[in-house]
Amino acid sequence: MGPYCPIYGFGALILISILPGYIGNPIGLFIVFAVYATVLEYFTSFLMEKLFNARWWDYTYSKFNINGRVCLENSLAFGTLGVVTGYYIHPVVVYLLGLLEPNILIIISIILALIFFIDLCITFKIVSRLRKNIVLINKDMTEDISEHIMRVVQNNHFVKAFPLLKQTIDKIIKK
Repeated sequence: MGPYCPIYGFGALILISILPGYIGNPIGLFIVFAVYATVLEYFTSFLMEKLFNARWWDYTYSKFNINGRVCLENSLAFGTLGVVTGYYIHPVVVYLLGLLEPNILIIISIILALIFFIDLCITFKIVSRLRKNIVLINKDMTEDISEHIMRVVQNNHFVKAFPLLKQTIDKIIKK
C-alpha cells in the first residue's frame, strides 16, 4: 500500500554489504551487483508465485529472459543502478546520516521500521483478499494489484480528510 518495495530494499542492503570490496572497481561492482540483483529478483519472483499463486511480473516477451522471471535488460539496469548508488548516492546518505545525533538516528530508524512493518501487514492483507477475488493462474498481477490498492487508498478516511492528497491520488489513478 505504501511506497515500499522490499525487494529493492534487500537489493540495496546487498549492495551496501558488498560495496567495501569494490571501492575503486566500478566494473566489478557492476557485474557482481547485476548478478546478485538478478538472483534476488528470480528467487523473489519464484517465492511470491508460490505464496500468492500469481506472477507479479513477467518478462517472457523480453529478450534474454529466464523463465520470464528475470531478463538481461533489467540485470544491466540493476548493475548500473548499483554503481550509481554505490559511488554517488550511498556516500551522500552516509554523510547526511552522520550529521544526526545517534539517539535521533535510532528514533528515526524505529519509526521507519514500524511504518514499514505496518505497511507490509496492510499490503499482505490487501493482496490476500485480492487473491480470493481474482483468477490468478499464471497472470501478471501488477496492474490488478495496483488498481485494487488505489481503490482502497481512495476510500481511506485519512485520504478523504486531506483534499490535496486525494487530488494527487486521483491524478495517479487517471494515468
